[in-house]
Amino acid sequence: MAAKQISQITQIGIVTGDLKKMMKNYEEKLGIGPFEIVVDGANGIGAKAENLKVHGKLQDFEVLVACCKLEAVEIELIQPLDDKSIYAEHLRKHGEGVINHIAIVTPDNAAFRTLMKEENVESILKGDVNPAEGESFEYFDCGELMGTIVELHDPEPVE
Repeated sequence: MAAKQISQITQIGIVTGDLKKMMKNYEEKLGIGPFEIVVDGANGIGAKAENLKVHGKLQDFEVLVACCKLEAVEIELIQPLDDKSIYAEHLRKHGEGVINHIAIVTPDNAAFRTLMKEENVESILKGDVNPAEGESFEYFDCGELMGTIVELHDPEPVE
């Protein structure tokens, strides 16, 4: 058996075309909530991600994001506001409310990235959030390897 590459799943990301409707469904029909809108650029909510790279190319895009903690896992609802993001791609390809990604913690981020390269897994999105604090994220298209996209949080800025 290989060395453990994922020590924890911290988030499940779900893409929607209507964030408010999805929040309401989770809260009123499933009893999961409350959700808090954490990214809404038009209303000045949340830190804007910088240095965004979509499929390796610099690309800004706009999204609305709401989150809710459910025990040890965060539910993240994402509504793309344009067609420039992997979230818009996912919505077009898979439709409403399908899991887009899981966020993970690894024992060694560098080793995980090396494994992704060895497995020819594409880095489909990366960016810096709160660049002053050096927080960044990267998404890997692990569809063939794990059945989903994997988000890795890293304290290093995007290269």
